[in-house]
Amino acid sequence: MRDVVNADVARMADALGRSGYHIEFCGAGSSATAEPTGGRIKAAILRACAAVPPDGVLLVYFSGHGVTLGGESFLVPCDAYETMSGDLPARDSLVPVIPNGLRQCQARLVVFLIDACRQDPAADAVTPIGGGNLSWLEHGDLALINSCRPGEQSGYSDTGSFFTTALAEVVDRRNPARTLRDVFTAVEIQMARKTARTDGLRQRPHLALATGRSGPGSPDDVVICDGDQVSEAWRRAVENTALWQHGTSPEHHETVRAALLKLVAQGARQWQDVQDLLPEKASARDPWSAHNYPIRVLTEMEGCLTEHATLGPLELGMLIAAPFLREIALSAGLREAAGIGPTLFERTYQDGPRHDLEITHAIHEHVCRRAEGLARRGKNDARDALALWLVHGWLNGRTATWDAPALHQSARRLATVLTCLPGATTVTENEVTSVLRVLARAVGAGAEDALLSERLRWDDFAPRTRALGALLMVAGVMAADLRRMPTVVVDHVGTGSQLQIATLHEAAMRLRWHRCAGRPMTNDLAETGAKGLG
Repeated sequence: MRDVVNADVARMADALGRSGYHIEFCGAGSSATAEPTGGRIKAAILRACAAVPPDGVLLVYFSGHGVTLGGESFLVPCDAYETMSGDLPARDSLVPVIPNGLRQCQARLVVFLIDACRQDPAADAVTPIGGGNLSWLEHGDLALINSCRPGEQSGYSDTGSFFTTALAEVVDRRNPARTLRDVFTAVEIQMARKTARTDGLRQRPHLALATGRSGPGSPDDVVICDGDQVSEAWRRAVENTALWQHGTSPEHHETVRAALLKLVAQGARQWQDVQDLLPEKASARDPWSAHNYPIRVLTEMEGCLTEHATLGPLELGMLIAAPFLREIALSAGLREAAGIGPTLFERTYQDGPRHDLEITHAIHEHVCRRAEGLARRGKNDARDALALWLVHGWLNGRTATWDAPALHQSARRLATVLTCLPGATTVTENEVTSVLRVLARAVGAGAEDALLSERLRWDDFAPRTRALGALLMVAGVMAADLRRMPTVVVDHVGTGSQLQIATLHEAAMRLRWHRCAGRPMTNDLAETGAKGLG
């Protein structure tokens, strides 16, 4: 049982750590001498309740033995002792699932996550929170999530308990669930699937709520983990973009949409994984990337097109896919960069990607010197910002970025679907795959990209396809990609009048373009792209 508990605690600590929680252990995960006695468990809970800031969220997780006595649920600490009859643990030696003394806690929400059995066949109801000796919070909400209901056991295997495995997967930031209710519902679904596949297992998680607040807002809606905001946002963008209104074959939209949703789901995982990888492997964070940039590109394309512009199914699929394919290519590049010391600026004269990055360092030598000076003064966040700006500059101008296997594979899978659509029989999978990779490169590119401009003139780019490239170039610029910020912006990072990159992201989100005198845009290139599709 100890190995199961240790695995459960490690799994939950990892998942919650990804959402920015400060983790404290009591028993498993702590020093060998800190056994989870009843006194230590109670004291740890009360310390956490006292330390949580006003309007904060506190999660208290327990994995181990539990019992239900007289309809009330208890945790069984390591120093619990039996009654004189020897058939049950003594009530005085147990820890109530919801201890007393929580009333003054300032948290917006306190959630107790209890993975323990509740064996007491005589108990047929859950004691409501707020009744009996269970505490209310004066300033917030209290939630109790039990891994099972009274009379049920909490199932487990050698690798951990079933409930904690499901819970850790749901609260992991790669899962879309974020609010208390969404998390619980997702765990319920996973547990229902598990019990359906496991003979003799009856285990139904249970959620109980109580509130001491008089203000608006339900505890169900409180965000308790970061969730996978990337895949959810990209999915909504693909489903809801107004570009679908320009399609000439609505009967094929569902096929195209399904292929695009698979693409963005895969791309979102890659985007999030590399953002997690950079701190782990390179001890650096990327402050320039924004998951909403490709969404903004779609929005700007909507405004660039004339009212009567039309898009065939193949064109529609390629146009919507291109901004997300670009993120897949850049994610692959960042993954490679994480392994070659992106925050190291001295010359190594190594061959391969590191050599290419050092060429970028040489071009922007003053930025490298500033980054080294910031690191010596302990301003590592500013150093990371300069280092990752250099990395993005290297990736955007690097031909190998657009030849990445990840980009090729994603483009190929989409091309397989698109070339089966009516009207696409004159092009091959290879041709569409190649065009998709070029369109990904075109997003936000400028006229200075001579190789791209030349590639758009090749025979596989018909006038309308070339117009897609022009449209993506302009919309990408209008969407304001911070990874392409000029040196004059970067020169203010880490200075006395420091430019906050978060402020730049907010400005990019607020940026709006407006039609002028009924024209799509005043930019000549945008007008060229719009006319080409009209």
